[in-house]
Amino acid sequence: MSEKPLRVYYIDNLRVLLICLVVLVHVAITYGAGGDWYYRDPQTSKLATLVLTVFVATTQAFYMGFFFMVAAYFTPTSLARKGLKRFLGDRFLRLGIPLLFYMLVLNPVVMAIVYLNRFEGSSVELILQHYRSMLSIGPMWFVLNLLLLTLAFVFVKGFRRMEVRAGTEAGPSLQATIMVSIALGVTSFLVRIHYPIGYWIPGLHLMPAYAPQYLAFFAVGILAGEWGWRGDLSPRLVRYWRLATPLAIVGAFAWFGVNQPIDLSYPGGLNWRSFVHAMCEQTFAVGIIVLLLNWFGKRFNQHSSFLEAAAADSYTVYIIHPLVLVMLALCIQGYVLHPLAKFALVAPVALAACFGSAHLTRKLPFARRIL
Repeated sequence: MSEKPLRVYYIDNLRVLLICLVVLVHVAITYGAGGDWYYRDPQTSKLATLVLTVFVATTQAFYMGFFFMVAAYFTPTSLARKGLKRFLGDRFLRLGIPLLFYMLVLNPVVMAIVYLNRFEGSSVELILQHYRSMLSIGPMWFVLNLLLLTLAFVFVKGFRRMEVRAGTEAGPSLQATIMVSIALGVTSFLVRIHYPIGYWIPGLHLMPAYAPQYLAFFAVGILAGEWGWRGDLSPRLVRYWRLATPLAIVGAFAWFGVNQPIDLSYPGGLNWRSFVHAMCEQTFAVGIIVLLLNWFGKRFNQHSSFLEAAAADSYTVYIIHPLVLVMLALCIQGYVLHPLAKFALVAPVALAACFGSAHLTRKLPFARRIL
């Protein structure tokens, strides 16, 4: 087998889209959307809360599950190419070290920047006095759980040599995608009876409400990578989801209009509202992923130096974006602007600053080996 793996360019390009959504979601929370984040601008607006919460809720329905799927897709190829020992060493290097660095260094620094104006003393004194309470993985929950799922995958494979097919497998059937959406909707509803959206597992910083989706999409990514699927989707499959996805969106917005949640902590429980929301949300998640795979596979499955660099920098963007976003938000906190105007102003600057900072960070000695 060749040492250099065959690149699937549109998957790399999808990674760029997904990391942009991560950044934009956290900018949206900064300026009014419901959700958990380091800093929230004190200037509020009901309109901004409504608009940005809808954006965050729509994006949250699929983007992290899609991230798990994309990350898992390359796992079988990497394991087959590197062998077990080298693969595990690489995973601990690329996932474990950034995770520890974020928890021990970056998270305390970000929190110190946020709370410095409430503390009588320097940022160093703040960190020294409250360091233990600042130890958290924050948004790196994704990296921790990706590492755990990868180790579980290796264990399930029984440490046998990985075999990857030659890329001739057909894509998923329409029936399979429909069954996945129904299963995810029902499972998410059952989980949310006791663990609604907004509840986080301490330590793991993981929402049980979305755990079924993350597990399912990680497994789908593993199977797609192991079977060598390169992106072919049947016209019948695409046509169905072009109809079903807008209907799921309409259902979700109708639910939103009836319930009018002011944040993302939707009530769970054993009731029809929670069931309808879970079914519409997971139907939308499967549909939008199918449509994005089809669109990117046909339109963006090509090499571009700019997108190649952005894809290579995307993991670093994920790690450093909290520091960049908090600093940008604090820089303009004193300006009196509508929250939506601030979002529109900060969003493109944040994207440029995150990717620019990540690109420079990866030029540091030994950084490329880890990042």
